[in-house]
Amino acid sequence: MLRLLLLKTLLVATFLTSFSQTLRFHTRIQTSTGNPVVVGGVNDAEYVQVPLPSGPTFLDTQKDNYITLGINHNYAELMSVGYNLEIELEVTPFTIQSGIYAPDMAQQFTIPLDIKFDPYGNNAYKDKDTYYVSNSHLAYKYKITSILLNGINTNTLPANVYIDGDIECTRIYDLDPTEIAVVQAPQLQDLDCNGDNDQITLQWDPVTGAVEYQLEWTFVNDYNATVGPTSTIFQPIDPFVDDINYDFRFNSTRVTVKQDSYSIPLILDRGYLLYRVRPVGYTVNTTTSTIDGPIYGDWVLPTDQTVDNALTNHANNCYHVTTAHEQKKNWQLTTTYAEEGKKKEVVSYMDGTMRNRQSVTKTNTENNVVVGETIYDHQGRPAVNVLPVPVLDAPCVSTESNVIKHYPNFNVNASGQAYSKLDFDKDAAACSTSTGAMDNSSGAAQYYSDNNPNLTNQQAYLPKADGFPFSVVEYTPDNTGRISRQSGVGPEFQLDSEHETKYLYGKPGQLELDRLFGSEAGNA
Repeated sequence: MLRLLLLKTLLVATFLTSFSQTLRFHTRIQTSTGNPVVVGGVNDAEYVQVPLPSGPTFLDTQKDNYITLGINHNYAELMSVGYNLEIELEVTPFTIQSGIYAPDMAQQFTIPLDIKFDPYGNNAYKDKDTYYVSNSHLAYKYKITSILLNGINTNTLPANVYIDGDIECTRIYDLDPTEIAVVQAPQLQDLDCNGDNDQITLQWDPVTGAVEYQLEWTFVNDYNATVGPTSTIFQPIDPFVDDINYDFRFNSTRVTVKQDSYSIPLILDRGYLLYRVRPVGYTVNTTTSTIDGPIYGDWVLPTDQTVDNALTNHANNCYHVTTAHEQKKNWQLTTTYAEEGKKKEVVSYMDGTMRNRQSVTKTNTENNVVVGETIYDHQGRPAVNVLPVPVLDAPCVSTESNVIKHYPNFNVNASGQAYSKLDFDKDAAACSTSTGAMDNSSGAAQYYSDNNPNLTNQQAYLPKADGFPFSVVEYTPDNTGRISRQSGVGPEFQLDSEHETKYLYGKPGQLELDRLFGSEAGNA
């Protein structure tokens, strides 16, 4: 038993770095190389436990036990014959006595499990059977006592069968409400290797007893209120940071996360980014086996103060953004947050008339940067809507994803120039539109083509746009802004393909008005 105990401690050591979480522990009975599982042999039993750490006060609020009999579909050798399998397991719970685990023979019990293996027939078969007990034990041993193969007693477990023992335990540690989360120096990333930092990763020291952390940040620009006589750019007031005030109470963003780090894109103006963290946890009462809370630790950075005081007393909680994001363009950032710090960021880049030209989207769960574009005709009306696609260029930093920024010349024509009104808003004949194709060297036309660098697995089934990954709107030539025709996506649904959508306009007749509104509608 000691040998098994040491092995399992090594397997679960990685779970012991957090102070509050759901712990999962696992062992397995299965045939190893040249050693089949035999009833009464040396490998017919296993032991699984939740380690009992010393140190801070804790309470295990949930203890779930699982024992699973199943088919190992990754077994290397071919099993040429199907079978029905029934086994009986002897389960011995362990309890804590004098600070160590000891078997509780009075609570010993047996369970039956059965499966069916039949990959060669046309019928579905049962390849897994699980015994589950909620709020059970922190340790137990499970041992095979009998095996029935096709109704006949045998001593050997089929080689492609496994028996798993699992424990899931929710452990809550006591949080001292005076604890603080010490913020470390931020990590800056230049994701596109252009010399400018694109992302800042905030990190803090783990706090004993913290179930989660609240991260809060705010931003203040460092521009003067006056404009220089020969410049149209606001002047920075770096020497006077003691005159810049920040206030978390009325102008901040807060997320709740379980990890001890969080990344924020530097889609900001020039100024100061200030951030702070506090732990969230519970008070544990081991006498009554209850928890109280949630309770909150202290913020390190004061709620409102001057930037100068923050830089002097809490340098790790401040970062000076010296380069504004896309400062020569009009842009707008919209961020949508969900639980556990999940977020989606959408940046819209607009021209001088505030028309949205390009939208760049990124989620922090997928780390894909998706670009969509709207292209306008000569009258400034939205005419071409390009399918949003992920950026295919590999980031220069192998461990990171692409960056949120404006991507010039993302969708291009056959000449390699940015696709524009010159490629579709020219009369072919009798006021009809001739639409040119996009080149598959970049953008959406590349993604939906054989030129996509990733065509493995499910990506191999991407449709081919053949240069037309967009829809086109053709307006009536009468200055009313009404739509005359609208294409679909792909060459088969473009204008003049006879598969586009056509809009016809007419005046309602008297009968139609009477049917809709009654006889009091008036004369047509």
